[in-house]
Amino acid sequence: MMNYAANLGYYACPSEARRLRTWARTDLQNYVNGLVTIGGTYHDVGMIWVARFISTGGVFGDGCEQYNEMPCNRHIIFMTDGLQTAYCNVVTAYGVEQNDMRVTGSGSCPSQLARHEQRFRMICNAAKNQNVSVWVIGFDTALNSNLTGCASNTSQASTSADGTSLIARFREIGNQIGALRLVK
Repeated sequence: MMNYAANLGYYACPSEARRLRTWARTDLQNYVNGLVTIGGTYHDVGMIWVARFISTGGVFGDGCEQYNEMPCNRHIIFMTDGLQTAYCNVVTAYGVEQNDMRVTGSGSCPSQLARHEQRFRMICNAAKNQNVSVWVIGFDTALNSNLTGCASNTSQASTSADGTSLIARFREIGNQIGALRLVK
């Protein structure tokens, strides 16, 4: 894949996603510090993976109904630093669209962005229909109607312009969730 992608002039391989688990502080810090962003924002791909990871069914399902005699509540905090993009000639999770046609169904790319946005809205709705509370944070970016509509309600969609306001927002979310404990 590397040679194929390099011949196109641009490719992006995001950092590996990790399953929900108990983290030692240094392990979590090392993981977060090792995350790499390389441009190109595909909200639909991110939401698909997080919904799979938090699902009670499917290949990643954990079936949690109770933990320590408390009901398992599921929350997604979907954070983005950009608006949805769609490239016709770049290797993505769906291949190279102009060649593979997995999103548009044809070699024509004008409808590609709209189709990715529709996929994002569909997976947001599917997650919410599975009794998952969705929070959306735009980090140093505005939220469009797709992002605000993904949140479970309007108070669960917000922006943070810098690290200080982002930490404050995560604390606020943690306080509303209740059983979640966030430490710096």
